[in-house]
Amino acid sequence: MAHTSSRRWLERRRHDPGEIRRLLSRRESEGLSYAQLSADSGIPVGTLAWWGHQLRSESRVTTAATEFVEVIPKVSAEASGDVEITLPSGIQVHAPGSIDREALARLVTAILTC
Repeated sequence: MAHTSSRRWLERRRHDPGEIRRLLSRRESEGLSYAQLSADSGIPVGTLAWWGHQLRSESRVTTAATEFVEVIPKVSAEASGDVEITLPSGIQVHAPGSIDREALARLVTAILTC
């Protein structure tokens, strides 16, 4: 049994992330299943699925961190000058109006990447 395991280990190879991205892009554009893509590329279905999951997760973080949202100030009778931001996730950030804009941007970016 150990012999088979060691042979499998030797047969494993690292896959080029760029090549994996190209294959997964092809899968999406052509509507291929992981099984079809595996048969065409020789890369195991599990490996392709794992990479697909990793890249989707990475994409969500990147998109969330770089997405711009229009800001419409609300003026009310009780305007205090404080800043209130509601993020797409529903998280609300309250800060004093005197907060440094760069500090606020770093705070929001940190929250979006969590």
